[in-house]
Amino acid sequence: MKADRDRRIIGFVFIMLLAVSGVVYAAIPQNTLRHNAGIVFPTVNATQGYYVGANQIIDAARAAAFVTLDTGQGANELYDMDQNVLTTSDVNFSSVEADDLYVRGSYNVTQLAMYPQQPASYIIWRDGSTYYAKNGTTGAIDYSGADAATVIQAALNALHPTYGGTVYIAPGIYLIYQPLVMPICPFILRGGSIGATAGVEGTCLKLADGAECEIIQLSVWSSFSLITDLYLDGNRDNQVGDHYVIHAVDAGARDTWLQRLFIRFGSNTVVYVESPLAAIWNMWIDNVMVENNDYGAFKFVATEPITRSWIINCFVYSSSPSVLLHGANCLGVGVSDGYFLSRIELFSCQHCRIVDNTIDVPTSFGVSINGNALDTIISDNTFPNLLGTGTYAITIVAGDYLNIRGNDVRSYATPFDITAGQNTHGIINSNIGYITENSGTATLWNLTSSITVPHDLSYTPTAGDISVTPITNLSNCTQYWFDTIGAANFVIHVGDAGAEKNTAANIVFAWSVDRH
Repeated sequence: MKADRDRRIIGFVFIMLLAVSGVVYAAIPQNTLRHNAGIVFPTVNATQGYYVGANQIIDAARAAAFVTLDTGQGANELYDMDQNVLTTSDVNFSSVEADDLYVRGSYNVTQLAMYPQQPASYIIWRDGSTYYAKNGTTGAIDYSGADAATVIQAALNALHPTYGGTVYIAPGIYLIYQPLVMPICPFILRGGSIGATAGVEGTCLKLADGAECEIIQLSVWSSFSLITDLYLDGNRDNQVGDHYVIHAVDAGARDTWLQRLFIRFGSNTVVYVESPLAAIWNMWIDNVMVENNDYGAFKFVATEPITRSWIINCFVYSSSPSVLLHGANCLGVGVSDGYFLSRIELFSCQHCRIVDNTIDVPTSFGVSINGNALDTIISDNTFPNLLGTGTYAITIVAGDYLNIRGNDVRSYATPFDITAGQNTHGIINSNIGYITENSGTATLWNLTSSITVPHDLSYTPTAGDISVTPITNLSNCTQYWFDTIGAANFVIHVGDAGAEKNTAANIVFAWSVDRH
């Protein structure tokens, strides 16, 4: 190859020049001189031929001279360094990141218009009353107009049908008169920030007065999509009807990630996910804040299966319910690491997880399990505030195989409200403020035949929960048994042939209760 030959020639000339100057070097390995690696020349004493320290003077008379190697390239011509062939292709020497242009929610319209290339398929911004969508590859303004939704929708529709792309919306307020329908391709819809306080301008998509629609609609067969860094304002005071803010239907919600969103003033559920016709999977809602909403935050209604989906690290300061999981096909949905002002409701769901949440000031209950919910874990949640009498941390109206443990329910006089016959195969234990395990010893004194043992549990145990074992001999008795199990005590008896008999000596029993 010509490039390899040139490298060898350069290496040979370089060695000869150093040798003439009285400096002897080891042979330079092949491919040491590469077009993408700089050459470091050590400081040398040209007279003595050894290395000297930095900043010491070199004998100028004996310094090596370098000749110009003629490669045949003309001045100012750009060559492909691998092939040494003249090229006319554009060269991108650096890239501009979005965070370089838009810092802490501010941006410069001149910069948006000036840079020919952007780190997104489309950059959208507002200048006065006009909205612009600039092609991030060509630098051309492909779409513009006075209606924000029309311009944003045009950019979304223009994404590559197979490979998708990113639509970046610069900080500012964008009035939405019609729902933004997300495309069928993989996409990222990204704002500048979620700032919504004085001095911090975020990217705000605000439902226009009288628009009577949702802001974002996921209703086509899209996948591998991300909606992030947006402030969504439902503008409920200027709507007549009730409208979702984000509405995800069927396949439109598959492999979708909602991240770092701030949502306020909705007139209905903020994020409504439903599957009337097709299954939904991998719907992730992460770091979403909800405030001042009329009805709830996240609602999953599963006719067809909704699986492998999660609500994580969310803050909901809004009307109840905070989360509603509804339908026997709501499978493997999780709610974790969040703060919720109001209750979480589970209807007929299976294999769900409600873990590590704070559920604050719930009305009537914190978590409700209904509709024969199965195989669900509710653990390590905190219920800090008691609203009033008749309220419960967790209610079980209809459900079984439920694992309820590690929750802090100290604020409630009656933490659990369990309908008779429910969760017969489940576990409720190790909850702070609700004692379901206890143990101790009880001494049945000489000349007595029974002893009443206080168990100090928060519930009335069953016979299967209680274990009694004598740790001394039974004296003159041959049998022992327990009965009369109540909300506070149970009774241990001794005797023969099923009849009580006074013992001739003290008998010590070890007992334990563990809810099964």
